[in-house]
Amino acid sequence: MKLKKLFAISAIAGVALLASCNNGGETTTKAPETTTETTTKAPDPTTTVATKVLSYDEYLAAEVGSEVTIEAYITGRTTWYNNAASFYLADDNGGYYVYNLPCTEEEYASLLVTKKLQVTGAKAEWKGEIEINCQTATENTGWLLYDDETCSYTRANVTSIAKDVLDDYKNRAVKALGLTVTKAPYTNFDDFTLEPKAGADVYFEVKDDAGNTATYVVEAYLENSQYDSDVYKAVCALKVGDRIDLEGFVYYWENPQLQVTGLTKVFSHDEYIAAAADEEVTIQAYITSRTTWYNNAASFYLADDNGGYYVYSLPCTEEEYNDLLVKGAFVEITGAKSEWKGEVEINGQTATENAGHVVLGATKTYEAILVNDIAKSTLDLYKNQLVKTKTLTVTKAPYTNHTDFTLEPKAGADVYVEVTDGTNTFLFVVEAYLEDSLFDSSTYKNVCNLHVGDTVVLEGFIYYWENPQMQITKCDTVA
Repeated sequence: MKLKKLFAISAIAGVALLASCNNGGETTTKAPETTTETTTKAPDPTTTVATKVLSYDEYLAAEVGSEVTIEAYITGRTTWYNNAASFYLADDNGGYYVYNLPCTEEEYASLLVTKKLQVTGAKAEWKGEIEINCQTATENTGWLLYDDETCSYTRANVTSIAKDVLDDYKNRAVKALGLTVTKAPYTNFDDFTLEPKAGADVYFEVKDDAGNTATYVVEAYLENSQYDSDVYKAVCALKVGDRIDLEGFVYYWENPQLQVTGLTKVFSHDEYIAAAADEEVTIQAYITSRTTWYNNAASFYLADDNGGYYVYSLPCTEEEYNDLLVKGAFVEITGAKSEWKGEVEINGQTATENAGHVVLGATKTYEAILVNDIAKSTLDLYKNQLVKTKTLTVTKAPYTNHTDFTLEPKAGADVYVEVTDGTNTFLFVVEAYLEDSLFDSSTYKNVCNLHVGDTVVLEGFIYYWENPQMQITKCDTVA
């Protein structure tokens, strides 16, 4: 293993993390609350000043102004300037911020994200930010790079930006989900105007769904958010009311202040409908129904206050399906928008860069929307939403076989029935894999028992197969 060491200034002058680590060529993935295992030999005491490496808890407990030594992995860094750069680091137990670490430009090029770094310097606190200030000389100030050891940490997802929540993630990378922009971005504190330019930090205000508000920043000197970066431009384009997710480091300026390194725009329903086919989209909505779980996936109907969504074959574990992706759950889903036979959906089987899902925690249910008729123009208004019809008449008896229109009820067999409102006639279906209409459900049985001339009231989701085709979830016969 190669070691690099620098003594830059002479003595004269909470929460567990998920990590994937490579210790001198041996890769291990560690679950939360584990201790990093290394095969690294200790630095040679004849060339390195002996010092105690503090645990994260010992570092937090150390007095401000005292000399501290920590070992952790680089998770973020500023640009190099005037022979120094600042760094975010993490170990399995917490995050660190190292301010103005002296280094040459050549040395900076080797101080890469994921590399293990030992730092000795003065512990400092400024406006609530706990850091190692390398501009304050101590007896052993310096750093040591373990060049062959790497570790990457998965950011934590949070749905609250309350101070007591973010306090658990000091100097760590998080992704804050489900935020709404409440003050437009600005660079000027006098009149809150926006003048994007090199070196100008961009501030904006957001709130979470519980009403907690905070002002966050795009730090123009942080390596991933410089003036010409995608995230800088994306933040500058934000408008009040935009729904977003933010990635960044939990820095402190009297209160937690996320230094933003990534932004995901959550699509409104109108934006989702307008998106191009195969475009990656992110939505946030409530689960209104779901298919059974099969082969590590399930399909879902969802809704928000402006419309409905269908997510086809979303990859999920059985545990996620049973415990998290339940009816009423508020979820965020990212994937490829697609269209099939007129059905607009997110296809969970099409890989995109950020495809996945997160449960946001809140719950909400939606009642069926009453429709006066089943004209296509009416049903088109309620794509993938739950509707309830007025009285309809059966015009073709239920069947499972499309060849001879016979009925053979059995597990997995969809049942079709034709109905009319007196003017408009459509073929609707009992989807045998939809949780609300399985083979042994009352809905399945009730539809199988229908006859031509029966009058019924139906509830179901407006799916599309070239035309609107209700997937029936409730069938009541009218005497």
